[in-house]
Amino acid sequence: MADLKFTDERFQLTDEKAALALEVLRQRLNRQLEASLEVCVRCGLCADSCHYYVANPKPEYVPAYRAEQLRKIYRKLSDPLSKVAPRWTGAVDLDQEMIEQLIQTAFGSCTMCGRCVINCPMGVDNRLIARTARAMLTAIDMTPEGLKATVNIHLETGNNMGVSEEDYVETVKWMEEELQAELDDPSIHIPFNKKRAHVVYTFNPREVKYFPYLIQAAAKIFHAAGEDWTLSTESWDATNYGLFSGDDAAARQIAANLERGLIIWGRTCWSWRNVDMVTARSVGRLKTGWGMAIHSRF
Repeated sequence: MADLKFTDERFQLTDEKAALALEVLRQRLNRQLEASLEVCVRCGLCADSCHYYVANPKPEYVPAYRAEQLRKIYRKLSDPLSKVAPRWTGAVDLDQEMIEQLIQTAFGSCTMCGRCVINCPMGVDNRLIARTARAMLTAIDMTPEGLKATVNIHLETGNNMGVSEEDYVETVKWMEEELQAELDDPSIHIPFNKKRAHVVYTFNPREVKYFPYLIQAAAKIFHAAGEDWTLSTESWDATNYGLFSGDDAAARQIAANLERGLIIWGRTCWSWRNVDMVTARSVGRLKTGWGMAIHSRF
């Protein structure tokens, strides 16, 4: 996104959009976020933990620098001294230049992986700062087009690749036939919607569309382990780009789909965060933990 020009009308900041973005920031302020915005000592230890900075060691890729973009806005919003002497504290108004800078830092140079959090001696949570910035931008329709489209197609179809149930089932059946042939065992099945199964396995929809043999590999492991497992035809996408984009409403809606049948794990850290952080806390009725098997509810 480094050379992106924000010429599209939806990236133009109006007074109404600025007020809404600031209100989102105000609503999300809590002790954890305020502490992370206040306690950075600019030591720079986060730099070498960030893959963006390691790949391209420029100041704008240092996590502390990225977080500073939101801090400038936060100071002007919340710090009394910044209201009267903004140049002294580095506070700025949320204007067009600042909103473009925020887009670049929130979406263009951070994946919210959390490595900088682990390496920060002050415990600054740059993931939380980045996601807060994303929530502000999403509220005023300034999410990058590709990410926005991914969230929308998940809401429309139930998975982020727009895979139909027919294609999904057909692909899994194809993998089942190949697995039976490979192991010379026609009794092996990849089950769908099995009642009271011990494990409901979910995964990234890319596996159905581009890497179906990963599904077959998982089925082979479950078979070798003698596990009582199943796939779901309605709750099988472990990803949640609503969580990634900062769109809490979309994240809750996507996560709520997992309530119809939940998992023991996912393949990626975002799969786990989707289940643990969004489903358990936002949906509010499910409790999960590492090593805990959750019975299917079909």
